[in-house]
Amino acid sequence: MTVKITNINGMKGVITTVDVKAGSIVYEFRGKAISNPTRTSVQIGDKHVEDDIVAYVNHSCTPNVKVDDMNYNDWNMFGTYAFVSTRNIVADEEITFDYNSTEDQVVHPFECSCHGTLIRGKNYVEHSSSNV
Repeated sequence: MTVKITNINGMKGVITTVDVKAGSIVYEFRGKAISNPTRTSVQIGDKHVEDDIVAYVNHSCTPNVKVDDMNYNDWNMFGTYAFVSTRNIVADEEITFDYNSTEDQVVHPFECSCHGTLIRGKNYVEHSSSNV
């Protein structure tokens, strides 16, 4: 495994244990599909997926990974998902993704520490040149 849960600024988060090149899979997961979102699930299409590692991947308005549903040939036989790097990531760097990019509606909206933006989900993001 190339990631691990650790304490970051008094909170749990996920870091890489190796350098990762842009466009690479950082963490692949199956998780448990549930019907309703939770504070720790990630929405993929109309499913909400719980995973022990994913539960601790924090939000960033300038994330270094994105969620990929591993839809090879327009189907996903094994229900496998992944965090794919959007840029080069160095070992011990925190892995983050933009919750507004996956969640229709965040279960527990919060003000992000990056820009003070209220994170509520993609149903609430103003469609402009910036999500921030």
